[in-house]
Amino acid sequence: MKLMPIIMVILAVVSYFATKRKSSPHKSTPAAPEVPVNPVNALKHHDWHVREAAVRALGQSGDPNALTDLAAALNDDDDDVREAARQTLESLGAVAVPALLDMLNRGRLEARELAAKALGVIADQSAVPGLVEALTDKSMWVRVPAAEALGIMGAEQAIPNLITALRDDETEVQRSAAEALRRIGTPEAQKALRSYTHT
Repeated sequence: MKLMPIIMVILAVVSYFATKRKSSPHKSTPAAPEVPVNPVNALKHHDWHVREAAVRALGQSGDPNALTDLAAALNDDDDDVREAARQTLESLGAVAVPALLDMLNRGRLEARELAAKALGVIADQSAVPGLVEALTDKSMWVRVPAAEALGIMGAEQAIPNLITALRDDETEVQRSAAEALRRIGTPEAQKALRSYTHT
């Protein structure tokens, strides 16, 4: 059997598709967005790529004055920018808690939800009062991560509020409150859970 012609055909086909791939305009890598000298101003740029890059630049700057602007980016219209802001604030740790609490109190729905999630990741005890208040937020999308955060933090002072949340109108909030109480694990929390599971 003559293998050489078959091998030549295979090589020709491979070469054709390799050339076509290189020439395809869909395979090109877009250039990284150019961030203006002042990243704070860039947060208002019309291009979300630039705003996202500005968020990450502010996080790397180490400037404590940038925290308010970073937290405000949780209100951005683009979900990628909001997610970048959340990740950046989480990476900054406890220093970001005041700005996150402010956004948890007065931000738009998406901002309040992300702020509650970020506070749960940071798990600084100073956030407990604000998270307790968020258990009564008008949106379940905020109440759920607030309950989860309190459980992660083992916030015993939040037990009465979490017990109240077991009677929330939304099942997901009830489940999150129950899981938080399970995590806290004090006798008071365990007693509340036993009553909850028998209702």
